[in-house]
Amino acid sequence: MTDRTSEFLAKAATEPVQLSIRDLLAIWGFRYRDFDSVGRIQRDLAAAGLCCEPSFADGPMRGMVSVGALPKREVSQGDRAGEGMPSAATDEGTTQAPEEDAQLILPQVAWLVSDVPSATAGVRHVHPSATLAQAQQIMMENGFSQLAVMTGPTELKGAVSWEDIAKARISRAQVSLADVIDRFPKVVYADERLLDQLDIIFAAGFVFVRDRNDCICGIVTNADLTGRFDDLTTPFFQLGEIERRVRHCIGAVFSLEELRQVTGRSALRSVDDMMFGQYQHLLDDPDRWQRMDWALDREMFIEHLDDVRKARNHIMHFGARPLSDSQKHRLAKFLDAMRYLDPQA
Repeated sequence: MTDRTSEFLAKAATEPVQLSIRDLLAIWGFRYRDFDSVGRIQRDLAAAGLCCEPSFADGPMRGMVSVGALPKREVSQGDRAGEGMPSAATDEGTTQAPEEDAQLILPQVAWLVSDVPSATAGVRHVHPSATLAQAQQIMMENGFSQLAVMTGPTELKGAVSWEDIAKARISRAQVSLADVIDRFPKVVYADERLLDQLDIIFAAGFVFVRDRNDCICGIVTNADLTGRFDDLTTPFFQLGEIERRVRHCIGAVFSLEELRQVTGRSALRSVDDMMFGQYQHLLDDPDRWQRMDWALDREMFIEHLDDVRKARNHIMHFGARPLSDSQKHRLAKFLDAMRYLDPQA
């Protein structure tokens, strides 16, 4: 724990501290919310007898939270045994680490236009006095389909696109930048709800974004929306298929009574009631692994299964950043492997 973190915890124990979620993460040296960062901060807060209201695991990064001391009765029930976070009890009185199987945490606030990364990433632009050749070169070099025409940070004079250029050249041989500028491009505000603007964005193909100071701060295209939703939805479907195939393989080999003994849950009704970490515990035993009759290395498989568990817990916190390219690759490859192991599922 850093000096900055310790100082913050000591101050919050004396009097509540209000700050943004982004600033709270920064105190621990994190830039994003994910399974590891959220869990680390929650454990440190609990160990110090502190709580955060509302939860920093949800809501926009600029949202404000208050960190202060827990009521005395909660402190006495909490870390007395040295536990940083409360554990979830099973029906047999055994405990399961809370990070074992994170539940889906849906956002408590609406997505904003600013939640699309490109909406606040800035824009390239040309001045109205520029030549069409200059505008085309910027678009070509950067792979842009459209380009802002501006005279200042707040002064959007229009937009030029490859589509408008092509249309203009059909009717005339010589075309200037002024001939192809769309004087009324669609504009939305960063703080508007994203879902309310989807029809506008899809119909126009792109919109420019203004911030609270009326400055043009970014652009959102149909491709940006597709990429954003793909980042969020694809892992859900992949994880669902992986878990279904793992369960199918386990259920084909082990009886319900055996699964109850392994999990310590006498009320277990089927393999579908097992938690993800319990798949690992089941298959990590050499004797049980041998019964699967897979020509694979047990330790490597369990390591890969643990990668999937971490990715699962990461995306279950819906407001977390998308998976990294490395995580996406490992998830896709493990799904491919499970399709070979369980081709009938």
